Amino acid sequence: MSAEASWPNPNSPPIANDDFYTVHNPVATRPTLNDSDPDGDALGAPSVVTPPQHGLLHGEPNGIFLYTQNFGYVGVDSFIYSVCDSHGACSSATVNIQVVNQAPVAAADSYEVHTFILITPTANDSDPDGDPLGSPVVTSAQQHGLLHGEPNAVFRYTPNFGYVGS
Repeated sequence: MSAEASWPNPNSPPIANDDFYTVHNPVATRPTLNDSDPDGDALGAPSVVTPPQHGLLHGEPNGIFLYTQNFGYVGVDSFIYSVCDSHGACSSATVNIQVVNQAPVAAADSYEVHTFILITPTANDSDPDGDPLGSPVVTSAQQHGLLHGEPNAVFRYTPNFGYVGS
């Protein structure tokens, strides 16, 4: 008499791996691209377990998440997602997002001057992160007049006597 026993193959959960991004704009991510299943099972669409603290997360049916940081936020944010295989075994991982500061945008300035003028060169400048602009710094010498710094990021420009041109 002989007996034969068989055990069902146990299902192993997927292997979800953490993801790391450095961004200064909204980012679209598919966090399951670096995930796998040891049994070769198909992975389902990921779901959010813990949302980010400093931005909004929008999930698409195809497994892509769009992360948009809060206006002016610079720093580290993260969210945790879970992915399951076709047999219901699940695993979680963290998407880490380093939101970096964007440089201010300086717009060109042009003035017509007859005697002197007070210039506020940062009046038409902006910062994409909403950070306050610092005081402007003169980086080249004046060739046809005198530029003097005043309080509150204002300059006084006086052209040389008799100078006409740009």
